[in-house]
Amino acid sequence: MSSANWILIEASAATLVAPLCGVMLQLAERRLRVRRTIQVFIVLGVAVAGSGAIISSASRLSFVLLVQSQATVVCASIALGALGAYSSSIFADVLDAAGASLALSLVAAAGVFLTGPVAADMPTTLVDWMLLASPIVSAASASGIDLFRSAFLYERSPIAHRMFSYPTWIEACTVYLLLATSLSAAAFVRISARSRSASLDVGRR
Repeated sequence: MSSANWILIEASAATLVAPLCGVMLQLAERRLRVRRTIQVFIVLGVAVAGSGAIISSASRLSFVLLVQSQATVVCASIALGALGAYSSSIFADVLDAAGASLALSLVAAAGVFLTGPVAADMPTTLVDWMLLASPIVSAASASGIDLFRSAFLYERSPIAHRMFSYPTWIEACTVYLLLATSLSAAAFVRISARSRSASLDVGRR
């Protein structure tokens, strides 16, 4: 498998799996052993993904580009996991939380590919932000892959024929980590408020 295909598959998998892991982590907050087990699996998953990327692309991708792409995927996974945790703090039903976080993750990742002819008339700044929001595009850019000038997208996407700028891996990692911090803080505030409310209710009884 080529390095380009591996990185795209890895970023796509993170888009699907990370939000659901965030929901599970939030649900397991009172079950420390379960939470630690899930965390271990996430760490192992990232390690396996990175090792697989190294094995599959050792002769095709420079070490610097490999590190950049893996850092981008990991930061995106953290942000999407935080999105799942925040969704779980909002929705009482786990399926609602999983569905909402997964839907937002898919919109962020695939929205820029599905804009169609509308993308030709969008402001350049908006297009650049949509590219940055997509872990798939950001990871590809970090590994030096010109995704929208590949044969498939060049023929089908108007973005390839207009002005735009791919995000740098530093920009992507910074935005993803800031988003993860904000969502985690918001989830913590909501959970703390809910716990205090529950404690007050118990005390009144």
